[in-house]
Amino acid sequence: MRQQNKRHVMNKWKLRNKQLYILLRYSVAKVLSYLLPAKLFAKDLWLVCERGTDARDNGYFFYKYLREKHPHIPCVYVITRNSPDYNKVATLGNVVHYGSLQHLYYINTAKHLISTHAAGFLWNSHWIRDGILKRFYRHKGNFIFLQHGVIIHYLAGLIYPTYQCDLFICSAKKEYEYVKNTYGHPDGVVQYTGLCRFDYLHRFTIKKQILLMPTWRLYLNGLNDSAFLQSDYYKAFSQLLTDPRLEEILEFYDYELIFYPHYEIQKFLPLFHSPFSRVKLAVFKQYDVQTLLKESALLITDYSSVFFDFAYMKKPLIYYQFDKKSFYDNHYAKGYFDCDTMGFGKVAHTFDELLDRIRETVKAGCALQEPFQSRINTYYELYDTNNSQRIFECICRLEK
Repeated sequence: MRQQNKRHVMNKWKLRNKQLYILLRYSVAKVLSYLLPAKLFAKDLWLVCERGTDARDNGYFFYKYLREKHPHIPCVYVITRNSPDYNKVATLGNVVHYGSLQHLYYINTAKHLISTHAAGFLWNSHWIRDGILKRFYRHKGNFIFLQHGVIIHYLAGLIYPTYQCDLFICSAKKEYEYVKNTYGHPDGVVQYTGLCRFDYLHRFTIKKQILLMPTWRLYLNGLNDSAFLQSDYYKAFSQLLTDPRLEEILEFYDYELIFYPHYEIQKFLPLFHSPFSRVKLAVFKQYDVQTLLKESALLITDYSSVFFDFAYMKKPLIYYQFDKKSFYDNHYAKGYFDCDTMGFGKVAHTFDELLDRIRETVKAGCALQEPFQSRINTYYELYDTNNSQRIFECICRLEK
């Protein structure tokens, strides 16, 4: 226990030093942006990024669209050298290394900064953007927030003017109306276009595969391994992965189950195990999330907005909400979407209910049932492969 606490403190110390190092480099890049103007080195640049460590979300798909459909536009993708997705982006061309001086220079000189994450192009950048040096560190270009999820909860950090962007992209009409009416952004900022990654959810081949993909919990983030093992989150999903009744269902109906927890929970994945050969634990670096979503016949999640992607493909899903009160009290406040009355699948609140839901769904051949089919059709008014094109047109209108 003492050793784990010591390691936790060391990790926090390393993170803070890393942040200070980036702050210093960013200061140098800021000065260079005045000495070396953009018109000489980065004229009209479109800078695209996700977390900086990956390329498997709306940022990647929008960058792919730019390179293939508008090759004349100067654009660069930001990603770490050791990312498992690096080569995938490099084949499209124009990669800059995340955290490099060139990357930080581009932040200050790019015409458009396009990101899936609210923090944009610097980790924990709120302590730069909102501090006493706010004016010095403000970028010059337009910031386009592509989103990496679909907003269903009340996210106070995205309320204007706490959070400011020039375009706030929404996936569906109900989400657009909720953000527009609740988050207070100026007219024209919030746009209903659909998400870039939706362009690639129209053609897929389904396996006899169940995807278990729960979201994270803010209150679990700082825990060491011992504390995490005592959490309700660990106990709930560990119970499923080791229960003989799950193995019985998988064997009888000839399915596999893949456990792929949220990016923020992946660090705890080695603590999970399953004695069953039909259950696989999916490491972030080895599995692509969109591939898993497209090839799976059934999704089990909790509160993750990943269910919108799955529903977009008109496939069945189950919500396992064993800790509903705790989640909404300690993680996100409840938003406009209620899974019990608006959801695209059945809700299980207990473990036995979950097993029943799994069994009845695979027994029915993982066919999408009513009323979920009708709810999905109503929710997605836009259902085509032109999402990236609509976003591109919105960005171009900022230039007029």
